[in-house]
Amino acid sequence: MEQKYLVSLVDGIRFFTTDVNLSSLNGLMNQNNIFAVKIGGKTFTKQLIGFVARAESIDAANKSVVLKINNELLFGSSDDVDAALTDLTDSLNKKAYVLFDGVLFNRGLFQYAEPHIEEVEAQQ
Repeated sequence: MEQKYLVSLVDGIRFFTTDVNLSSLNGLMNQNNIFAVKIGGKTFTKQLIGFVARAESIDAANKSVVLKINNELLFGSSDDVDAALTDLTDSLNKKAYVLFDGVLFNRGLFQYAEPHIEEVEAQQ
């Protein structure tokens, strides 16, 4: 089965696609001389990309970190949430586009990241 990805543009337009290599896309997005990138079957200026995330990043179940990017909540996992948030902070200070657990995003649209506490746990 093909991996699905959610793409969100800075203006809030969202769509799903396949055929994305987040690692390669991350490398391209962080090169100063790159103006446009191809995602799935479409080409965009890289400044238009808010985030590209694995489809399962929109599901909070069994995730330990929540990210808010361009008013969207996305979820990731880490065995050491504090270390992951520290690494995320360092990356945000160094790169224009950051890759975190299957979510590649434009740091200009990043709002916050914090530990994700399941509602069941929070009610106890």
